[in-house]
Amino acid sequence: MLLKKTSIDNFLDLWKYDKYLHFVDPKNYELLSLDIFDTIIFRTCHHPTDVFLEVGNRAKKRGLLRKGLTPKEFQQIRIVAKDKARRYLKKRYGHDEVTLKNIYDQFPKNISNQNELMKIELEVEQDYCYLNPSIVSIILEFIKYGKPVVLVSDMYLSSQQIIDILAKNKFPIDYIDRIFVSNEHSGGKSSGILFEVLLKYYNDIKSSKILHIGDNKKADVLAAAKYGITTIHYKVVPSSFDSVFEWERIRYGEVILPEILSLRKLAGSLSANYDKSEEFWFKLGAEVLGPFFALFADWVIHISMEEHKNGIYPFMREGKILKELLKRSADYHGTSIDIKELYVSRQATYLPSLEKLDKESIEKLFDRRNLKVKDVFKMFDLLECSQVFADYYNLDVSETRDVLLPSGINLRTELINYLLSEEVQKRINIMLEEKRNLFIQYLQQEVKSLENVITVDLGFQGTIQKSIEKALKLSEKRYSITHLLALGAETNKFNLLEGMDIRGFVGNAGENIEFIKTIMRSPEGLEQLIMKRDGSTLDYKYDYKDNKVVPILDENRLKSSEIRAKEICQQGMFIFQKLWFYFKDNKEKTAQMVFSKKTDICKLVHRLIDLPSYQEAMKIGDLSHDDNFGTTSINKICTSENEKLVSDMGIPSFLNRCLYSYQNGKVYWPQAVVTRKNPSYLFKKYVKLNDTFSYLAIMSQMVSKVIDEGNKKVIVYGAGEAGHALMQAAHLFSLEVECIVDRNKSIWGQKISGVEIVSLDEAIERGLHVYLIASFAFAHEIKKDIEDRYSIETQQPKIYLPF
Repeated sequence: MLLKKTSIDNFLDLWKYDKYLHFVDPKNYELLSLDIFDTIIFRTCHHPTDVFLEVGNRAKKRGLLRKGLTPKEFQQIRIVAKDKARRYLKKRYGHDEVTLKNIYDQFPKNISNQNELMKIELEVEQDYCYLNPSIVSIILEFIKYGKPVVLVSDMYLSSQQIIDILAKNKFPIDYIDRIFVSNEHSGGKSSGILFEVLLKYYNDIKSSKILHIGDNKKADVLAAAKYGITTIHYKVVPSSFDSVFEWERIRYGEVILPEILSLRKLAGSLSANYDKSEEFWFKLGAEVLGPFFALFADWVIHISMEEHKNGIYPFMREGKILKELLKRSADYHGTSIDIKELYVSRQATYLPSLEKLDKESIEKLFDRRNLKVKDVFKMFDLLECSQVFADYYNLDVSETRDVLLPSGINLRTELINYLLSEEVQKRINIMLEEKRNLFIQYLQQEVKSLENVITVDLGFQGTIQKSIEKALKLSEKRYSITHLLALGAETNKFNLLEGMDIRGFVGNAGENIEFIKTIMRSPEGLEQLIMKRDGSTLDYKYDYKDNKVVPILDENRLKSSEIRAKEICQQGMFIFQKLWFYFKDNKEKTAQMVFSKKTDICKLVHRLIDLPSYQEAMKIGDLSHDDNFGTTSINKICTSENEKLVSDMGIPSFLNRCLYSYQNGKVYWPQAVVTRKNPSYLFKKYVKLNDTFSYLAIMSQMVSKVIDEGNKKVIVYGAGEAGHALMQAAHLFSLEVECIVDRNKSIWGQKISGVEIVSLDEAIERGLHVYLIASFAFAHEIKKDIEDRYSIETQQPKIYLPF
């Protein structure tokens, strides 16, 4: 397979799109200082400790671990060995900056050969690391101006070991002037020692002319700022509570696709060209849809190359965006296969696929969403001869069974009898043959050969694909078509039984059905996000001027603001795809592993539908959706009528009624409607399911109780891990936090999520007396401290504990 390599040279200006870097002017600085891990280097795992588990796996496979010791046990030993080594150094030498050898010296001698384990750990680090192309691009910019670049890291690895990792990942090491590592100078960034070493070595450069970039606020920003060094908090990797990655973890109880977690985060940060209102759409494309569709496009191209297909034809209206993704993937993989969008739709292929309009066909037609009686007559070109039904033209055909005519006959029955009458049938049959001939002409003119080709569609049940094959059979045309879907429905097992070659990327014919059925239930938002400006294909006509068959397109009724939002989302998708190619070049085995995780790939889209954030529910829910089968109906995905239905029924009853069928309430996206009305409802459900004993679950319950009791503003007591979780829960439920109290004087004045940490005395002076205690071990002790301090106050506090 010929691949077109995606080198660092393809990303020379990437930093100019990075929202954390784009404003930098290298000419204003004399030196660039960089943190290493999570800044210039990303890892293909969620936690650094995941590296130790892989070390255990490899050591076990090579017979290097003591019998009976599991890789997980090794990981835990490696974690506590570092803590033990730090305590030993602190006691003996007055600092705790350990080396890798210091850590492995703490291992029991009967576990394995420490030197071999260290070699494996360095090997795993090299395999798990890859370069951040955005940071590399700004390094190249500083190099262009002749400015030195240094690396500054709090790390147990030596500078030489870091050089080896960088070199293995194709970084030009001669671009780095020096590396300052904490364990080689007996002090780190947080203490200021490494920055003192840096300033001493470059004593001819003013501190204000040094730019330091790093991901740790305390070590890379606050500590460096004390020395007058200009800093940038590079927050690409650190998790934010309202990021999609946290919502995925809450929904599934784990991080999905950890191998490309940092890559997705980087893609989302390349939003410097967009304002705050537009950034949402870009990140949605870069972080969620981009990964899904970039991998889908690669899957299609792999099949086309392995099976020597003659052409790839994605269906409109998603066809244009799919064509662009497919062409980029084909170009990367070095194939010149013909890729062209086909203007087809359920409506445009329906009539050509009908041999005749029988009772079964009519019954199925009458079950279509939002199809009016007038739409049916218009579809069969019967408007001028169906005036007897004119009074019912604006009625949904699905509702006609509930209407009795003066004759006592059901309207649905009367309509069916009319359509099956001999005179109408004769007229319809002539029209069907004409439609089929035009459609076959269109296919033959657009597709180079109907033999050995691929069609591409989002999903689900192969309706259009089946119609195409029926029309070809009725016209006695030879064909051999492979139909590729991103998401295949369970019902495709019947299409497979009939001999259709129809396949699904992340599932088909029942595979991953628990996720796909949720997406199938509410695909409207997903469909709209990957459409271009074109209206739906209604029919075909012969253009005598150009001597060819052309599609008749419906007008696009969407607002320009919606079109703009979707275009920004699609740009985000392209950004991720470009980064994905870079990742494949540099981490080929890891990329193959990601490609094989079809269930996790499916979860990218499933989470968006099943557990949308409030912002997703509001913004995507406000998009318009048109039911494009014989009707001009267009509605918001989430309507005010939907929200009223929630209010009238209550959330549990609403979900029970609407989750499984559109017809039960005519709700496109029930989960989004619920989230718009009550942002915490689905969140709390999945926190309880997947995170029962976590800080976040318990803090969410406490915040919910506080709000239920009428509190709108509170004080949080505790700035530790539980305090961070409490701040996250407060943010989610829109509970305002006045300040955070903590007994640790050294952190007074600092902020968590923009809220200041203060003393208890200062909190009392602010005049708010509602406290939420963010501690488990010391909750009662803190409660007593608050009560003792208030014993001299006239106002008494209201105190909430997390249990």
